[in-house]
Parts: sequence; structure tokens; C-alpha cells
Amino acid sequence: MKIHKKIRKGFTLVELLVVIAIMASLGAVGYVGVLAFMNAGDKQAAGTNMKQVGTALTNFKRSNGSFPCDQTVSRTEKSAGSYGDLQGDTANDYFRQLFAKRDAISEANFYAALPGIIEGDNKIANGECLKPGENAFAYVMRKPDEVADAKPAKKTNKKKAAEVEVAQKRAISDGPILFCCIKHNNEPISADELTFDMVPFKGYAVMYTVDGQLLPLEDGEKLTTDEADDTIGRYVDDSLFPENKKTGESTANQRIVLPPAM
Repeated sequence: MKIHKKIRKGFTLVELLVVIAIMASLGAVGYVGVLAFMNAGDKQAAGTNMKQVGTALTNFKRSNGSFPCDQTVSRTEKSAGSYGDLQGDTANDYFRQLFAKRDAISEANFYAALPGIIEGDNKIANGECLKPGENAFAYVMRKPDEVADAKPAKKTNKKKAAEVEVAQKRAISDGPILFCCIKHNNEPISADELTFDMVPFKGYAVMYTVDGQLLPLEDGEKLTTDEADDTIGRYVDDSLFPENKKTGESTANQRIVLPPAM
């Protein structure tokens, strides 16, 4: 008598579903790990680029007596050529002054992996320098009415009047000068109303100070998530801006943040 064994030629539907579920779970874990690794790389690259821009700003100050501002336009417009506007309402305008020394900075240094930002093509002539989307960093300056050296003109001649008018325009802040990951609508923002985009770097932003420090702003430490909208962060560390010695309060409301042009 022969006994015939039934040979299975495949998996049952239940077995296939179990295998698929296991593979999906493993894939999800791996995908999250890959995303976290990519995000860390993006944050590091943004910090490196911001530091390059900060170094260029410091070098510019050494050569011109000030960081790029309304008062330095006349010192750079001849050597800057036709790069585009050198002053205005966006960070791009003032950053173009850095290109007066063409070997000091590259458009690629203004890149960060943020929505709407593209890596610069290093075409800077004929108004092509730092076009909208080619800069990811915001620039902090004093509000016009907070410039300490703005004094009334004692003489009425045109040259003196022009000098005073320039002095009354924006000057560089003595607090943080660069921010990455701010939320904006292409309009200058008072620093006491500054908010951050918590999505791209997952609750992380970066700032650069006048003394050359690159500092992270982490959710839970120097940033806090808005209770009404978890995509928005607000700074909670009063040391981000110098204190008013008379009142002991932050001087953030005396600063204006010029956003990157989008």
C-alpha cells in the first residue's frame, strides 16, 4: 500500500499576509531611521553654510567698518557691480554686499534644505545674485528709530542732510545676526514677534551671533511649540537679544528680522 504525501507548493494567504506585515513593519522602522539620518545631515549642512555666511559677514565688517547695512551701500556699490539691490526689505538685498569680494562667498553657502529654497547657481552678474529662493537665512538689524547714532542735522547743506538720512536707516544688530527656519511672508518682522517653522528640521532652528557663535534653538529648550499650532515655534530664551540695562528686559522689540526673499 502506497502512502501519498501531499506536497505544499506555496504559502497560504494568511502566511503571505503575515510576511507582508512583518516586512512593512521593518520597512517603516528603516524608513524612519533613514529620514532621521537625512534630517541630521540637512541640519548639519545648514549650520555649516550659516557659519560660512557668518564668517563672510565678519570679514566684511573688518574691511568696511560695519556689517552690511544702509550705511555700507556707498562703500560697496562700485565694486558690487550689477548684482542687484544692495538694500531693501529682505536679507538677500544686504547679503549681496558680501559679493563685492567675489572670492569671499558663494551662492551655495546660502542654501539650507527648507521648502522653497534652491541651491544657488553662482550666477551673480546682471542682477542674478541671490535671486528669490537662493537664500535660506534671515538677517537681523536694528529698527530705523533705534539707531543710536542718528542725530538731527546741524547744517542744512545737501551733503550733510544725506549723511544724516543714511544714519537714520537700518544699522546692524548687536545681537543675533542670522536665523534659519523662520516663518515669514516676505515681510520684515519685529524680533519680538519672530516665529519658527518647526516642520523641516523637526523642532530645531539655528542662529548665528555677532561674536561668531553658531547656536541651536531646540524645541523644549530655547524654542517652544505653539499650543494652537504645532508647526510654529517661539523663542523663550531672553538671552537671544541683549537686555536693556535700565529695564532688564529683552531688546527684541528694537530689532527687525529681514526674511529671505522667496
